[in-house]
Order: sequence, then C-alpha cells, then structure tokens
Amino acid sequence: MDNEYAPRVRLSRKLFTLPLDSVHSLLAQIEEASLDVIQRDPWDALQFLELLSHLEEHGRAADLAARLAGALPATEKYNLPRSRYALWSAAERAEALIAQRQVADAVRLLHDAVADCARWEDEESGPNVDDITKIIDLARRLAGDSQ
Repeated sequence: MDNEYAPRVRLSRKLFTLPLDSVHSLLAQIEEASLDVIQRDPWDALQFLELLSHLEEHGRAADLAARLAGALPATEKYNLPRSRYALWSAAERAEALIAQRQVADAVRLLHDAVADCARWEDEESGPNVDDITKIIDLARRLAGDSQ
C-alpha cells in the first residue's frame, strides 16, 4: 500500500486492534481528531465513526456524526458527505433505539433521515433512496411482527 493514505489506514487498523479500555480512554482525542481531519478530507473522518460504532458507542457516534455534518460547508460541493454523516448519525441513533427495543421509533427516525438527505442530493450523487426505502419498509414489517 504505497500511497498517501497508507499511514492513515495503518493507524485506523491499529485502533481497531487495541484493547477496548485503551481505546475508550482515547475517545475525546479521537473525536477531536475527526473534527480536524474532516477539514482536510470529508471522507477520512468516517474511520473514527466506524471505530465508535465498533465500540458500541452509538450515542457518541451519533453526536459526532452530526457534528461532522455540521462542520462541513453548506455548499453543493459538500452535500454528499454532509448527507452521509447525517445518515450515519441517524443510523447510530436507530441502533441505540433498537437496543432499547424501540424498533418502531428507530424505523421512523431512519425514514425521516432518508427523506431529509434525499432533499440535499441530486439523483446521480445521492444515496440509492429506493434501496434505503426497501430496507425501511422491511424494518417496518419486522417491527409490526415484533410488537
């Protein structure tokens, strides 16, 4: 891996292999680093969200994703990454709701987040809203079966 991203990839992989206690003690620094990174490359900060999600720090990941979305300039150039961070925030909040057995609330949250993001994006660069809608419909059916 001889490219400009190699050191970042190695660091990211290392964070995933550290003992959980070590990583938990670094969460504040990880969040701060992600806010620095997003200013240079809006996609690089995703690795920090992946780590928080891996640690099942869903509330922190949701908050950080929302902060990252808000840190991006409100211009058309950043619509795609901004919407991805907004969706990530909603997905993490939904994960926390599902853990609390609030599946219907999680489905509503995801549905609303997809609708909001669809407004920001054009057809070519946006998420595949049809696929996301199918997932939400399936989640609704499952929620109906479990409640």
